[in-house]
Amino acid sequence: MSATVQVPQILNISQYLKDRPTEAVRTVLHQSTDMNLVLWQIPPQGNLPPHRHPSGEDIWLVLHGDLIDDAAGSRRTIHAGESVVVGIEQTHGAINVGHEDCVLLSVIRPSAGFQPA
Repeated sequence: MSATVQVPQILNISQYLKDRPTEAVRTVLHQSTDMNLVLWQIPPQGNLPPHRHPSGEDIWLVLHGDLIDDAAGSRRTIHAGESVVVGIEQTHGAINVGHEDCVLLSVIRPSAGFQPA
C-alpha cells in the first residue's frame, strides 16, 4: 500500500497586494470547511467597520504597518508582528492611522458568521 503524500500549499502574500488601494481590500487566500485565511490590506485612514462573529473566534496577525484595534470601546495600537485573538461575539474593528498600508491576516472558521455592530 502506498499513501498519497500531499505537499503543503505555499502562498506568496505579496502577489495579492494591490497598488495604492483607496479602501480596505479583502482577499480570501484559503477556504475550506474548517478554516479560512483572509488577507486584509487597509490603506491609510481606511478601516474595517465594527462587527462581531456570533459563532467563532477571529485571529489577526499584523504583517505590515500599524492599526488601532477598536474592540468594544478599548482602543489599542497593534503593530506589525503582533497578533490579536478576538473572542466569540466580541465586537471589533480596525482603523489604519499610519501613513502606509496595514496588511494583516485573519484566521477564522467559515461557520463563525458575521454581524455588523
